[in-house]
Amino acid sequence: MNKKLIGLFALLCSGVVSAATYSTPVKPVVVVNDGLLGQRVCYYDGKSFSLGSILQVGKHYMICKEAFDYESNGNLRWYPLDEDKASSSKK
Repeated sequence: MNKKLIGLFALLCSGVVSAATYSTPVKPVVVVNDGLLGQRVCYYDGKSFSLGSILQVGKHYMICKEAFDYESNGNLRWYPLDEDKASSSKK
């Protein structure tokens, strides 16, 4: 009787020991530590510029404007500035 109980106990415990464990890989958490997070800016030479900023690059002037006219809160990008607007902004 004791041998049967010991055998039954060993049989029940062996199922727990041989149970396979599965895990999914942990994805890294990306943390952005930027004070400008959520702000719309144009970047040039490691500096940030706000909407409407005018920048001289060589002989050319650039303006920071919306990337798409139909968006009011989308990304900004640099566009070439017309020559007549650039000359009036220098005054």
